[in-house]
Amino acid sequence: MKKQSKLKILDTCLEISGLEQPLTLLQITDLHLINTDEQDGTEIQTLGRKYAEWFPFSNEILDEIGAYCKINHPDAIIFTGDTAGFPTRRNLQILQNFLDHQCSPYLFIFGNHERIFTLKDLQADIQKQYTQMYSFAFQKDSRIQVMELSGIRLIGIDNSNNQISSYQLERLKELFQDGIPCVLFFHVPMYLPGLLQPVLDTWKQPFLMGTPLSSVPDMNQELIPTASTQSFVELMTTHQTPVQAMFAGHIHFFDREDEFFPKKKQYVTPMSTTLDGCGLARLIRCIPCKKEK
Repeated sequence: MKKQSKLKILDTCLEISGLEQPLTLLQITDLHLINTDEQDGTEIQTLGRKYAEWFPFSNEILDEIGAYCKINHPDAIIFTGDTAGFPTRRNLQILQNFLDHQCSPYLFIFGNHERIFTLKDLQADIQKQYTQMYSFAFQKDSRIQVMELSGIRLIGIDNSNNQISSYQLERLKELFQDGIPCVLFFHVPMYLPGLLQPVLDTWKQPFLMGTPLSSVPDMNQELIPTASTQSFVELMTTHQTPVQAMFAGHIHFFDREDEFFPKKKQYVTPMSTTLDGCGLARLIRCIPCKKEK
């Protein structure tokens, strides 16, 4: 008997002016691969067993995603962070095998878990070392990556530290200058007023990018937005840009659509892995505007 897929697909349709032909994109977020082997020390293996209680089916769900892609052939896959739960050799092997053999063209964007076992790993030199371990997965500069398909531009931004750097902001402004329609992908959702309270109710902290300190005076230090992050939020919410939509993950239990600019939405996608083994991915169907058909 054929195994029935447990993969749930969230279907999102975007009408994009200037799109040359329909595109299908598959967003995968917060899969949290949790794999260790005998080469890992006792501390890491213990951590792996603990995490496996929270994400017990991530390998099986990755297999389901591969099977879905083999049948449906999305034009691109976008990984919006925390695909791996930590940087073990086995996790990297599984990820590289998937990207090499079961994956369409893709963008791989870092989340806050890919490059960390414990908080001591947040040191800059250790982060640089772990980043290079994923060099097979991302373009030359992981901070901002670009893919152009059928007249639109897909942009992946590493905001895994909850911030947009001044470099990323200026690079985005450069990419916006020619007016090509853009879709942004990143891990941590951008602050929007309607999203704040649900996140606080669940996590007690505003795990969002750009939350004003005036809205949550006791927020964790690393969440307080930098000047460039504040400028990014202002740019997205108060200026007409070629950005048509934004997609994020990170906060696990949310399936949200919130306008960041009139008729333009940020979509927050729930985590791909679940305790019951039913995976989840977002299918983004990009179609030309009706008036252009």
